[in-house]
Amino acid sequence: MDIKTIIETKIKGANLTKKEVAERMGIIPNNINAMLTNPSWPTLEKLSGALGIPVSELVADNPASHIEPQQKCPYCGHDLNIKVE
Repeated sequence: MDIKTIIETKIKGANLTKKEVAERMGIIPNNINAMLTNPSWPTLEKLSGALGIPVSELVADNPASHIEPQQKCPYCGHDLNIKVE
């Protein structure tokens, strides 16, 4: 099962619409579908907060998930934004 399907299932399970989840996340509802296709770790954190569940529930059903927490630069300590294509 892909991550988008898992998230959509969790949204339905919470009796919410994607629009309601987007509003809880503070994003434009039109952007939610694109964000669900390949969500970053910060997006998953916002989603989990909007749904009231831990991030692990969003990624635990997806054993092929390669989503990692945001990494820090070992030299300066700033966040590294890594995108795998």
